[in-house]
Amino acid sequence: MYRFNRWMMTLLIAGIAPVYLSASTAADQQMAVAETISLPDNAVMSPGRYARGWQCQRGFLRDNEQCTAIALPENAYLKDYISGLGNAWRCDRGFRKVDQHCVSIELPDNAYLDASSESGWVCERGFKSSGDACTLVNIPEHAYLKDSYTQPEWACDSGYRAVGDACEAVIVPENGYYTEDYGDSGFKCLRGYRQQGKLCQAIEVPEHGYLSDSISNRTTGWKCERGYRETEGQCIAVEVPANAYLVDRYSGNGWACARGYRDVDGRCVEIDLPRHAYLKEAGDEWACRMPYSRQGSGCVIVERSH
Repeated sequence: MYRFNRWMMTLLIAGIAPVYLSASTAADQQMAVAETISLPDNAVMSPGRYARGWQCQRGFLRDNEQCTAIALPENAYLKDYISGLGNAWRCDRGFRKVDQHCVSIELPDNAYLDASSESGWVCERGFKSSGDACTLVNIPEHAYLKDSYTQPEWACDSGYRAVGDACEAVIVPENGYYTEDYGDSGFKCLRGYRQQGKLCQAIEVPEHGYLSDSISNRTTGWKCERGYRETEGQCIAVEVPANAYLVDRYSGNGWACARGYRDVDGRCVEIDLPRHAYLKEAGDEWACRMPYSRQGSGCVIVERSH
């Protein structure tokens, strides 16, 4: 009503008298449009620009320029949204689609209807599908039924681990503790110990070393202090030559040359920087400035032949 009054006021201000169409005039205009559009059987007018001015009645589907009746099988109903003749209907609850028919679902004992399942049914909790039947899940001693449908359907109680179709008690060795998320052993060793079979053995840390839980040191359980590197199970001091500094690397000699020097047979030799050259980002090599090019140990301008 508000929009209508506002439209009326706009017309009056502009000095334009509104024109009213009678019901008969509107009907005549609609019939004229229908004649222009050539409305097929079992179709109705549609204002949508993508429907070419008409759409099929419910129970029919557009097929080129005509409306084809949807063949609805017994025990089925039309879908709210229809995208094609082969996808226009759905089976009633308790039935499933087989070709173009709705076949009654044979529900086995200890099962319930489920439209998302290919068979149309799912076994109740505590049962598993076995062909066309639901069989009881065999839960071993010291186990319980899981909430999910993943295999196996059961899980062992705390303090036990699955071995085949049974739950065996986890034997936690000295200097170890029980855990549910650490491999197949069911236990983890305390800090300072590492697993060797079914035991937790003390980690022997060499002089100038310390305990480490990082992945790179998981085999040994220890790491050398800064300034030392591992050599045959020991931590040997890194001999840093002149014009070099310590680096934290797991490989190499444990040191790197300072900028402007390069490693030559274990020594840091100063780089002889020629004229018109500069040190590259790494600091151990040089390059020529434009427009010079490197030739041998110097930078020259190369004359191009025409």
